[in-house]
Amino acid sequence: MRPVRVPAGTEAPDATHLTPGAKGHRPMKYWYNVKTGEIQTDETRSRGEVVLGPYDSEAEARKALQTAKARTQAWDEQDREWNGKGASPGWSDDENQGSD
Repeated sequence: MRPVRVPAGTEAPDATHLTPGAKGHRPMKYWYNVKTGEIQTDETRSRGEVVLGPYDSEAEARKALQTAKARTQAWDEQDREWNGKGASPGWSDDENQGSD
């Protein structure tokens, strides 16, 4: 099967795209191929290391790189906040050793 090429600004309703699953049909998921920039479906999906997803819609998959960047920035900020707080008051590693 060939990858689905989706023109920018268009998407098909999710309800019409169903993929066979273990318990009947489930809504099709979409994937962004980082090597080709193509939107792929469950049936046309490349190997796991070259795709981001799954996404519920073609439009979400099209924004995969933006979504990944925003999430990474948010996680980096959370890390900075966490690291800036240091150890909680009253906590000591010495107090917790040897209490076995």
